[in-house]
Amino acid sequence: MWGISEGNKEYERTVTEQFIEAIPFDLATLESALANKDLATLRQTAHTMRTDIAIMGLLEKLQAYLDVLEYEAFDEAKFKDAIMFVKTICLNALPEAHHYYTTL
Repeated sequence: MWGISEGNKEYERTVTEQFIEAIPFDLATLESALANKDLATLRQTAHTMRTDIAIMGLLEKLQAYLDVLEYEAFDEAKFKDAIMFVKTICLNALPEAHHYYTTL
């Protein structure tokens, strides 16, 4: 984020807040879409999450799993594993994002 923001604290505050607000909703949407076998929603949500994930520096860890959800043929077990990995990383990142937000 810092390479993009070039020290702009208002930008950092805005994108951190967007991450904190969007990620829980996006994770719930992924799980619901998987339960309903709604491939279009799964793919769209995985795509949409990339921006927030990238800005927070998590894309390197999550890109392969988002690629599974966005581009691969539907495989329920594989999609479930990908969602669980994305969820674990994102939920672990949320407290750090909250803490960072309070310092801005």
